Parts: sequence; structure tokens; C-alpha cells
Amino acid sequence: VDASGTWTIPGLIDAHIHSALTGFESMPVFLACGVTTVRDVGGPLDVLNSVRDKLAAGEAPGPRFVFCGPLIDGEPASFPSALLPILQATPDAAAAAALTDECIARGAGAIKLYFRLPRKSLRAAIQRVNGRVPVTGHLGRTRASEAVADGINCFEHVVVTIYNDVVREEDRFDAVRDSMADPNFWIRLHEGWARANLDGSGAQSLLDAMRRADVTLDPTLDITAL
Repeated sequence: VDASGTWTIPGLIDAHIHSALTGFESMPVFLACGVTTVRDVGGPLDVLNSVRDKLAAGEAPGPRFVFCGPLIDGEPASFPSALLPILQATPDAAAAAALTDECIARGAGAIKLYFRLPRKSLRAAIQRVNGRVPVTGHLGRTRASEAVADGINCFEHVVVTIYNDVVREEDRFDAVRDSMADPNFWIRLHEGWARANLDGSGAQSLLDAMRRADVTLDPTLDITAL
């Protein structure tokens, strides 16, 4: 390859994709944009295994592919399955732990815990993983600070997952009552962030805990629509 007059950089990593929503045809697009590794943070296991197997078989050029399996949610589910088919609701801690086992057994390189998963289920899932793969979360019902204490490795979406730890008490959301499917939910979140004191005890306590536990934050600072 004659690279004279051009820049050469290491391959990029997209740490937050959903191939079940973008389709297998998106894989060559990532590669064409210089993304040589993708981290799929939520989808049905059958779909994700199909993407992995097609890439391995060379059916299309694509990046290195690491996936989590379905979003492990609580009940009631954060979204109707028809609207967001990449999540799977679990009724209790035992079911959440069993689903983590299934994901790992079927090739998941990480586990993703979701918005309405209660703390007891989150803790059971992390304990069942037992360090075999990293565990990340798009959280709400369980606070980020609680998840750090329970051993989570990563957070997705700065705008929502760490929100309740950072903002004023009167601006916090109730993850069981409030729905992410409601556009007003996101409006209220942005208003709450505008009033938040990032130098306050809530934010600083969480950041200190994350630093001590080596918890990564994947901020996903973009705007998407379902």
C-alpha cells in the first residue's frame, strides 16, 4: 500500500454498537471508517452469533467483533420487546444470574446490565460472572454508586447511568415509574444536568469510588433515536 502523503493511525474501537439494529451490512462500513474492533453491547444471542460466524467465515470484511448478549433488564421491562428487541427482562435475581451464564456459554465477551434491573439482581449477575468477562451497565433502578460497590467494571451513557448519583435529590428519576420511551424523560434529564453541581459530594464521591475500583465510563456522547 502506497501511503505516501497520508496519515496512518491505529485501528479505532467503537465501544458501543448494536448490530441487531444496524444489520450485518453495517460491518464493512465500520472497517471502511477505520474501526477495526467493535463492542456490541446488546442484542439477541442468535443474531450476535450469526454476525460473529459470518465475519469468521469471511462473508464480508468487518472488524473484530466482541458482544455482550441481550440487555439484562428487570421487570417491568424498560421498553416493549417490539420497540427494543435487544433486551431480555428477568423476574428475579436467579433468572438474571442464569441469563449471564447463558450469555457467556454462547460466546459473550462481556455482560450488559440494564435500566430497570434491581440491585439484588445486578449483584447476583456480577457474582455469577465471577470475573470471567467484564460487566457493564446502562443503569437507573440501581444507582451507579451501588453498582461500583457490587463489583461492576464499566458504565454506559454518562447522561443517564450516573445521573441519580450526581444531580439534586429533587431532580432524580424513578426508574420503575419513569420511562425512557417518554421524550420528556430526556428533557428532564438535561434540565437536571444543567442544575447539577459537579463539584458536589455526590459527583465527587462517585468518581472517587470509580477511580478506586478501576471502573470505566463509556460516555456515548451522541444523540440517537429509535
